[in-house]
Amino acid sequence: MSKIKAREPFNPILCISGILGTIITATIVKSSLSVMWLTILIGLFMVGFLAVNLASYAKQPKRLQHMAIMLQLVLFVILSVFTPNVMSHILLVIIAGQLPFIYTMRRCVWVVVAVNFFVGAIHVMYWQQNWLNVVINNSLYLAFQCFSLAISFNAIKEQLARETLEFKNAELAATQTMLAQSIRQSERLQLSRDLHDICGHQLTALILNLDYLSHQSEPVMKQGVDETKQLAKELLNEIRKVVRAERASIKLDLVSVINELTSRLTSRTIYFEHALANQNISNMATEALFRVCQEALTNAIKYGSGVVFVRLQENSEQVTLSVENDINQDLSMRLGSNIGLNSMKERMEQIGGALSIHRDLDKNKWQVTARVPTGEKP
Repeated sequence: MSKIKAREPFNPILCISGILGTIITATIVKSSLSVMWLTILIGLFMVGFLAVNLASYAKQPKRLQHMAIMLQLVLFVILSVFTPNVMSHILLVIIAGQLPFIYTMRRCVWVVVAVNFFVGAIHVMYWQQNWLNVVINNSLYLAFQCFSLAISFNAIKEQLARETLEFKNAELAATQTMLAQSIRQSERLQLSRDLHDICGHQLTALILNLDYLSHQSEPVMKQGVDETKQLAKELLNEIRKVVRAERASIKLDLVSVINELTSRLTSRTIYFEHALANQNISNMATEALFRVCQEALTNAIKYGSGVVFVRLQENSEQVTLSVENDINQDLSMRLGSNIGLNSMKERMEQIGGALSIHRDLDKNKWQVTARVPTGEKP
């Protein structure tokens, strides 16, 4: 089993800036809460903030990030109930900067607008503030929140662009490895054909001539001719054995190709487990399994999260490739009609294999499994 360790996503500058912003807000906001309760609220807010930013670093599930965001939103609303000070909206600016790392941009905007509207209603109806002042103040802070959203969203787009480029480079390197193997195998196949066609035919002709001479020779010469004919037959058999063995060994190395692909994907932690004894499948099946692995890893990086497990196993009947990763429930539903998945199924059906997709919505697990029968000739 080989493990590819991802680069740690921990951002200390982001965490420090969020903590400082929270502490400054707690200092300048005037609230009817006691110092103890205000400290508890701010402390819990910072815990939620750190939980969101450290969840990926600590390899915690997305559910923890959702709960941490909800905790921060609830604490912000509670603080707004106990203070009419609009400066508390700085906390919402901090929350807005975290939302794009968890939700889609559309959902982020809806959350921010809805919370601003709800808190604005509290200020107007509960604190009896002038509605026009509330709208102006909320609009000003909403602009800062949208700016925070945009900065985080651009950071995510840049990260996705880097991951896409990294994956394309990994695909190129793996394809080059497969191409190099194909070229070497083509050369070996051509050499074995030449050996069989040229030497085999020449030796066959030699054996026929020696057989003719054996019948025409004197008894004294006949023994020597027969021994020479026997040596020629043995040499022909050895050449045929070498050619058969060479052709049988001309196979693409699926393990090395997948290892080349996964070893270059350093933006995600990938475990590659393989247990192939003879890899007794055709080159066409090997290429099909590689393409399935390629597409599954693309979906895992694009839609998934957490650790990715790639497993390659073989028994007497089939070779099995599986790719498993964590995924959000809404994204798993969207993946159900993915064109790449349909293409993988068609590719496997063409070679007599099968593709299955398993979605565990309770555990947010997504697994793609491809199977091809063994015993095929290359």
